[in-house]
Amino acid sequence: MLNIIRENIEPILLRIGKLFSYLRISPTGWSIIGLMIGTIASAVYAEIINGGIMLGGILLLVMGFFDIVDGAVAKATNSTSLRGAFIDSNADRISEILIFIGIFQSELVNPSIVLLALSGSLMVSYVRAKSESMNIQISGLGLGERAERILVLALFSIGGEIQLGMVILTILTIVTVIQRITYVILTLNK
Repeated sequence: MLNIIRENIEPILLRIGKLFSYLRISPTGWSIIGLMIGTIASAVYAEIINGGIMLGGILLLVMGFFDIVDGAVAKATNSTSLRGAFIDSNADRISEILIFIGIFQSELVNPSIVLLALSGSLMVSYVRAKSESMNIQISGLGLGERAERILVLALFSIGGEIQLGMVILTILTIVTVIQRITYVILTLNK
């Protein structure tokens, strides 16, 4: 859903991309910075680094911002590439897994909920990747895309209600997976 909004604010994103391109960090470099921030957030959730879940949520928002910056810099500098997209996508999955591991270790959330949320998150991405390999575009379908997942987890972490946030995240991802699978099956039946 937020990807649809992203299309409407594309001119702003291009300006952000231009601004950050002056720092001479490649789009892949920004992806790696986002991964590093996600890793730090994971360590905060796991209480390896002190700061509490509020700091973890703030770090998620910062990570999400850099998830926008990498693509914006690539577009603004006309340097989009399959290699960059591949690295960015994998950095996103790795950071997401690390964050769920950190939350799992924190014991702030029922472990079963963490595993369900992680499974749902990975399935949202997998169903998209598989459908795109079959030339069926489903980007923007469902409320559980990466941007929404980061936002829900960040806001509920900042608000001190991480367990509720994880339950909502789990529901969003399961509904999104069902929507996407249904859409792909119906498209293939045409």
